[in-house]
Amino acid sequence: MSKVSVVMPVYNRQSMVSEAIDSILKQDYGNFEFIIVNDGSTDSTAAILANYNDPRLRVVELPVNSGVSISRNIGMNCATGDYIAVMDSDDIAFPGRLTAQVSFMEAHPDVHILGTDAVKIVAGEEGRMNHPQEDAVIKSRLLAMDGSSMIHPTTMMRTGFLRMNSIQYPLSRTDSDHGLWIEAMAAGAKFHLLKQHLLTYRRHDTNITAETNTNLRRLHSDKLQYRIKLLGLFFPDLTHAEMTAIARLMESGRSLQITDACAGIAAANKAQKYTVSRYGESREVLSNLIRHFASAGIQALSAIGQRS
Repeated sequence: MSKVSVVMPVYNRQSMVSEAIDSILKQDYGNFEFIIVNDGSTDSTAAILANYNDPRLRVVELPVNSGVSISRNIGMNCATGDYIAVMDSDDIAFPGRLTAQVSFMEAHPDVHILGTDAVKIVAGEEGRMNHPQEDAVIKSRLLAMDGSSMIHPTTMMRTGFLRMNSIQYPLSRTDSDHGLWIEAMAAGAKFHLLKQHLLTYRRHDTNITAETNTNLRRLHSDKLQYRIKLLGLFFPDLTHAEMTAIARLMESGRSLQITDACAGIAAANKAQKYTVSRYGESREVLSNLIRHFASAGIQALSAIGQRS
């Protein structure tokens, strides 16, 4: 049985999928299976997959496009390895990625989800993505919902922990990675991040998170619900209305009404009085994050007052 199950969904990625596949097949760690879920692609992706003849590679064909969450869940359900390594069909794994992650997971059995840093390419420009290493900071940064906690396609997860707690990707169109991490945190997961750049993350027009109007609407809706859920976990004394008020305060690009801003600021002030860590999160980081958005609400109120 393979130690690692690499799970990669793919949909209409004919121009990029070969590089992603090759980067996994050329890993310097050999004890893995590579599960590719072809999510009803209508371009030449299926033909490209059929050209590979490697016993480690298994393709699951879905008859129709079902969405990335369903595809990932199907791939995870097929996994036989002790660890599930997440991979996206438009990214490129560094040759030592699996070796580094398996070595760390074997040496640290208390860690359930392990990420790494990455190199980000946008419009041909390359930059380094650096994220927090510590469990407490990662958990607190989840509330920001801005990609500052972990880089999803770099993560490796313990299969047994996920199955024992019935954790899968929620069926949201966007930010399903955050949905899984929230469920994992609530179940007692410990997170860690290797300070090594082990993936090339490519941002382009066809990313699921690309900023089209439709995707932005989905993003705002999904982020709002996930933030409300996180606020409920971190601040159990808040009412649902107070959680919603803070979550709306945190929505970027949203014009705040006076009542929304006032409600959000009041709820944020109440939240900052709660100092007990419930899931190993850093209350200092969490408080600073809440304070930042409360300040933004105050600025919005000031701007509204000046306009009136």
